Amino acid sequence: MLRANSTSFLKLAFFGAFIFVVIGFSNLVFINKSQASMTCSDCRYGHRILHQDTRDHFWNPDTPRNSALEDHQFWMVETWFIDNWLPMMMMMAEYFQAVMVWETGEYKKIFDAENQLDAQRAFQMGQARAHKNYHPSEQMCSIGTAQRSLASSQRYAELSASAILKRITDRQLMSGQTITAEGSSSDAASRIDQRIRLNCNPADNSGDYGVICPTPADPGRMNRHLDMNLLRSASLTQDMDITQGPGGLQEDGTDITAFAINFTGEPMPRIDNSLLSNETTNRPEGDALLLDTRSIALHQSVLMWPYANIMSRQVSGGREAQPWIYASMQNLGYGDDEIYERLGERPSLNATEDVFVKSLQTPETINALAGETPANVARIEAQVLAFNVRQNERMLELLKMDEIVTAVIAENLLIEEQERIDSAIATAIRTTAQPIP
Repeated sequence: MLRANSTSFLKLAFFGAFIFVVIGFSNLVFINKSQASMTCSDCRYGHRILHQDTRDHFWNPDTPRNSALEDHQFWMVETWFIDNWLPMMMMMAEYFQAVMVWETGEYKKIFDAENQLDAQRAFQMGQARAHKNYHPSEQMCSIGTAQRSLASSQRYAELSASAILKRITDRQLMSGQTITAEGSSSDAASRIDQRIRLNCNPADNSGDYGVICPTPADPGRMNRHLDMNLLRSASLTQDMDITQGPGGLQEDGTDITAFAINFTGEPMPRIDNSLLSNETTNRPEGDALLLDTRSIALHQSVLMWPYANIMSRQVSGGREAQPWIYASMQNLGYGDDEIYERLGERPSLNATEDVFVKSLQTPETINALAGETPANVARIEAQVLAFNVRQNERMLELLKMDEIVTAVIAENLLIEEQERIDSAIATAIRTTAQPIP
């Protein structure tokens, strides 16, 4: 009973609240519409006044600048911008420009530093590469030192060969102050005197030479002016320096020239001037004899050319490589006295080349080459190749000598054959000639 009364009361309360809200909203809408209808004419008049006030504010001829807009414009341009913002912007632009120039300089310094560092880096890399590739080794320096005196020694050899050939030719033609200046008699007397003083062996001629030379010569020089083996094998260097004048021959040079003189035999006979043609008289027989003697001298000179060339390679050479050559010979097991006796004070061209080739064949050299850098190996290879080129040039020169000597021998055989044929023709002409009636 009580629950039923409570529900009815709640329903009645909700219904009454709804009626109150509806009545209140209706009154509010009615009142607003009434007020709006009452003030509409006043609103239109107020708007016109507001518009006019706005026009007067922005444009009023009675004010100094006609309007507040111009005042605002003047303030914004003159006061705000020109007096305040423009100086600040100018100073700011000047500051930016100064900063930009400074930063440009700093950037330039950075670029310069970068370029300098790159250059230094490249230089250091090149220096390291050069140190790696161009670092000299003992073996490379040894091979280079060995060839240091080859050029000067070769020049000494060329001068010596020229001097030997000239001495032979002058002797054959009896030119100048030679041992044949007075003919065959002076030549024979000089050769005999030299043999007795320097090269005589008392045991020769079944011991009869003991009467001719009671005082024996130096055992190392006995018959050395006749024996090619003794002349060449005694030492790799002959003590002879033609650049020192007559005193440069020494003992070895004297024996070398004596061997050449003995090889060529007797000098050409002297032809008296009365047998030769002159401005007034023609003597063809004497002229033919003169040409024949000169032809023989030419042939002898060609035949002695190989001898002079071979012996000139054993004369004293340059001094530049002497310390290295001595040290290399010591490494090969030779003693100091033996080295000096075999090589002399100034090793010859043959001695230098001989020691150079032997030094390359030692186990020490082979082991040292195995540990060389590729760059040093290439340099050593170039030095050895240059030496091989010199050897090939030497072989070519020897082949040319062989061809020339062979040509001279063939020419002599042809001359003999021609003389035989000429003699046979002359004999046939004499035997078949008929007397003239």
